[in-house]
Amino acid sequence: MRKLLHRIANLICPHLNASTVRWHLLRYSDTLEIRHRLTETYAPATCRLALSALRGVLREAWRLGQLSREEYERAIDLPAIRGTHKRLHPLIDPHRIRQLFSHPSTDSSPRTLRDLAILAILYGAGLRRAELSALSLDDVEEDTLAVCGKGRQYRLVFLPKQACELLSRWIDLRGQEAGPLFVRIHRFGKLTTQPLSTEAIARIVRKRAVEAGIGILTPHDLRRAMATHLLGNGVDLLFVQKILRHRSVSTTASYDHRTEHAQHAAIEALFTAG
Repeated sequence: MRKLLHRIANLICPHLNASTVRWHLLRYSDTLEIRHRLTETYAPATCRLALSALRGVLREAWRLGQLSREEYERAIDLPAIRGTHKRLHPLIDPHRIRQLFSHPSTDSSPRTLRDLAILAILYGAGLRRAELSALSLDDVEEDTLAVCGKGRQYRLVFLPKQACELLSRWIDLRGQEAGPLFVRIHRFGKLTTQPLSTEAIARIVRKRAVEAGIGILTPHDLRRAMATHLLGNGVDLLFVQKILRHRSVSTTASYDHRTEHAQHAAIEALFTAG
């Protein structure tokens, strides 16, 4: 949310940031202009999230007595942003997943061992990148992870065998010292005690996917891939929702890209059908 507020501040004035904007002075004409600029720059989903951040700040300004109730309600009374962003990333099928893990198989450098473990957990456990970034060594117990998710809710996550093996190889290299599970690595392979940021995790996924020749991927693409493959293997939709900790089953259903594969197969069969 802080990052989104920085983006809004830059739209208001390039020299502003989230800390220097006088949010309580914004009125309906200002928030409407912000909405317009957001829609010109970002995908609909990002715009909706940014406006949610903006409404949250204005709500706090009202609670602090900096903004009247009437001014607050007018400022947040913005038209809904509809539509979806065209997906530019390739669909993840099991073949691409195998390709992602097999590409650097001959490399046993610290960076590669760490990155493979990260990919295995993002896909095998369906974690969000913020959840992965927050993991510590104490959160690992054999084939399970104690994960702190949204709303500071802890849950126990089970890891598949391959993910356990890759994570074990990384921990053997990392050592048993308490601290972040995944740490930064210096240029020449020396491990630090600093945790990886969510941005660093995103860069790792992108880099490894491009190197494996499967296109640009995000950490959340691996979470979607997990859901798609579980559903494709016959796992019940409600059970997948429970695994991913979605509040709504419709969110889980939106992760299912099997229908896109089925449509493609049906089209391909048009000229081959007897």
